[in-house]
Amino acid sequence: MPEPSATAQGEVQEDWSSHGILGTCRVLLHEMDRVRKVAPTKLTILIVGPSGTGKENVARVAHKLRPRPRGPFVAVNCGALPANLLESELFGVTRGAFTSAVTRQGLVELAHGGTLFLDEIGEMPLEVQVKLLRFLQERRFRSVGGGVERKVDVRIVVATNKPIKKMVAEGTFREDLFYRIAQVPVFMPPLAERGEDVILLAEHFMEAMAATVEWEEPRLSRDAKDLLRGYDWPGNVRQLKNIIEQAVPLRINEKVVGYADIKEALDREDRLEGREPVSMAVADVPFDVRVVQLLGAGELTFKELRTAMKLGRQTARRRLQPLVDTGIIEDERRGTVLYFRLAVVEVNQGADGVVEQDEAVGEQSAETVAGEGDPFAEVLRELVSQPGGFAKGEFCVRTGMASRTAGRKLKAWCEDGTLASNGKGGAARRYHRR
Repeated sequence: MPEPSATAQGEVQEDWSSHGILGTCRVLLHEMDRVRKVAPTKLTILIVGPSGTGKENVARVAHKLRPRPRGPFVAVNCGALPANLLESELFGVTRGAFTSAVTRQGLVELAHGGTLFLDEIGEMPLEVQVKLLRFLQERRFRSVGGGVERKVDVRIVVATNKPIKKMVAEGTFREDLFYRIAQVPVFMPPLAERGEDVILLAEHFMEAMAATVEWEEPRLSRDAKDLLRGYDWPGNVRQLKNIIEQAVPLRINEKVVGYADIKEALDREDRLEGREPVSMAVADVPFDVRVVQLLGAGELTFKELRTAMKLGRQTARRRLQPLVDTGIIEDERRGTVLYFRLAVVEVNQGADGVVEQDEAVGEQSAETVAGEGDPFAEVLRELVSQPGGFAKGEFCVRTGMASRTAGRKLKAWCEDGTLASNGKGGAARRYHRR
């Protein structure tokens, strides 16, 4: 059974790492709790989720948590075989059933006392669906070419990445079979919606890889973590594992896996899959700055904003809310549509007449600090002229500076009187003329 552990907020949750399930995402833990509760029963579990989310791992957990599992865990991919071969693979063959046929046990019989995992059941041909339905109803079967019914005690777990209910409406999946297999639906969330789990999993894969070849375990740089958090992971956990396995050997001597290492691995995989590599300019921009850039031209609906940022609904909500809470952006619901816009930031100004003097001082200071002819001077003049000032991320984008270098330069300008800030921390900090 999973062991309880405490979160940073003091909540008690179950630790599934001993079963190969890593993560602290609430949705994932809720679904795993459903698996734990139904594991002792003989109800059929339907695991639904995108490819690469770990559906087979969940099926193995259900098998392990059965009271006294006597038999093996047997898995078959329903989409890997044509109808005639899949039927014989599942139910076996009796000698003489067809030319050169010899008696052979099927996977259903081999899984007696254990668990039969039917992966990608949405790919199962209709003619085999009929045979599976009868078996699920009676737990009896006949081998291909056989006349004797056999009874087995086997737990059935199925998985799919397809919308089965929609397939029922289209006539490509039997409705009666759907209700037989969907006794306990379990939904696996995409990796992009699991928050900090992406870092937890990446570090686990790095540790495992280092242990295999007796390397000292490397660590992820901060900007590498930001890239991992911001990527949409169409291949989910399986893709993340592949990316880490590509990136780690490139930097094993330096002991740090950086942004460029992860980015290169992602680009190479995108090319292999026929996708356009993520633009370095876009991927390198911090999340809050990307939002500010998009809203700079005017307000957008929630759908328009998340589409432009290539984020799912839940991920977009989770990542936008802190920007609303800290006053960087504002949201407003009009009827059923949610709109976002930049928040108006008030900048403290002196007495009448001082503003005009500050403009001259600001321009002169920018030239002095950056040096005559330095492009930073022009960038600074443009940024301080914005209503409400500017954020460090905007300065990074305009100058191409790394976040830490930009922070040091902005701090120096504040100390010598060129700039002032609103005193807020993190992404909410904005700079303006002193």
